[in-house]
Amino acid sequence: MSVRIKLTIFGLLTIVLSVAIGYLIVTPLVANAEEAQYADEVKGQFELYANNVEHFRDDMIYSIAILRQSDEIYTDSTDFTNYLNAFDDGFDFSPNAEEQEIMLAMYDLALVNPNVDSIYIGYDATGAFVRTGPIQEDHPAGEGFNYDPRTRSWYTNATADPGAFVFNDIDKHPTEDQYFSTLSTTLYDIDNEFVGVLGIDIMLENYLDNFEQVENLSRGQFVYVQADKAVMINDDGSLDISELDEVFGGLDFVNDIDGFDTIDKNLEGTNYLVVVYQVEGTSIRFVHLITDAAIRGIVFSKIVAIRTLFIVVTLTLILAMLLVVNFTVLKPLAGIEEDIKDYKKTNIQGYFRFLEEGSKEFVQIAGVLNEMVDAINANMALTTERLKELDCLYTVTDLSYKESKLDAILQGTTHAIVDAMKYPDEAAVRIRYKEHVFVSQEFEPTSWMLSVELKTDDEPVGAIEVYYLSEQPDEAFGPFEMEEKNLLESVANALQIAMKYRPMK
Repeated sequence: MSVRIKLTIFGLLTIVLSVAIGYLIVTPLVANAEEAQYADEVKGQFELYANNVEHFRDDMIYSIAILRQSDEIYTDSTDFTNYLNAFDDGFDFSPNAEEQEIMLAMYDLALVNPNVDSIYIGYDATGAFVRTGPIQEDHPAGEGFNYDPRTRSWYTNATADPGAFVFNDIDKHPTEDQYFSTLSTTLYDIDNEFVGVLGIDIMLENYLDNFEQVENLSRGQFVYVQADKAVMINDDGSLDISELDEVFGGLDFVNDIDGFDTIDKNLEGTNYLVVVYQVEGTSIRFVHLITDAAIRGIVFSKIVAIRTLFIVVTLTLILAMLLVVNFTVLKPLAGIEEDIKDYKKTNIQGYFRFLEEGSKEFVQIAGVLNEMVDAINANMALTTERLKELDCLYTVTDLSYKESKLDAILQGTTHAIVDAMKYPDEAAVRIRYKEHVFVSQEFEPTSWMLSVELKTDDEPVGAIEVYYLSEQPDEAFGPFEMEEKNLLESVANALQIAMKYRPMK
């Protein structure tokens, strides 16, 4: 009996044994472990969601810190707008100069934060309420409504946890078919005396883009819970918002769970595995529900996968033994192995190719590996460019916050923009502001230029100009990418506040 026949018989017996082991031993083990493993996968995804919440909250904290630099916020609020007796006495919206300055600072903050709908401050001493726009139009006595911010939940929740940034309940916009959530925090003056509470209304639809359900959890239902509201994101991106005790026959029990936990629960006659993750320090909870039937489906699919794996492994072993007989394959196999080791040493950086030689099969394998290397390098290049752009925006924002003179901010911005370009060694930047000019280096302008206007109060005051000093490959705007155009517009927006409030030296 030839070696090939012996190997074939051995392979068939191994396959039969694999199937038997899969059903008699692996099946019970997989069934017992699947529920815990699935919960761990959900927890891992929820931890990413929680990081998104923290990053979002950090961005809001930073923006509020800039807003707090407006001295007018801490002036006497006696003459500021209030709605305490708007119904009884009538209402005439006529903000004084200090209030207008506060509203302008709020408006500037809203411009650079697309998720923000409105910003406002409720003053503790007077009940005054300053907002990006009035909550009521002018009207005589007997119309409109009285409004005391100190009695509202966004105000009282913040005062109950001084210094924290509180996510409040979800509400519907009074005039539009949109939902929002208020982020609020206490406000103190330079002497640490309590002034009032600052609130920011966040548009829920944009904010919930941070929690798109991933494919490996698509068998279940994701529910975003904030206080007593439940939000379900549909496949088309629309939102279903309900009271928590009305969803799945009542999910209000999840508010009793702190941290992370899993619960087997019968809801509306169906058995579910309920996975709950609380975002630390907030009323936000991520909830994932999956039926027992769906869990069993996962178990069976994994059993099939394991059985197939056993068969594939067995056939692979047989093929490997047959290949050993033919020593001519050893050389290309060793060559690919060495290439893989070299690739690992490159730390997935720089140029690398697997050597495509040897038998037809190994040439194909090397080709597939080279396609994988090309895809990895392309993705890494895109990621690197986006990180450079984010670093540029953070640098400009940091300069605007730390530097007291506009000269230093604009000069530093020229270098930050150069570093963010796709070809920084061939890039130069010129910023024109009124009669002043700031450049990243001495250079002669070329025809390869990208420019955006600088404006204050909607009036042009200059421009940001980026030049490539030599010809580069064509993109969306000559040699410049769409993302680079967007970056310049974001930098121009970020410089608006600095140009308005920072003096030249």
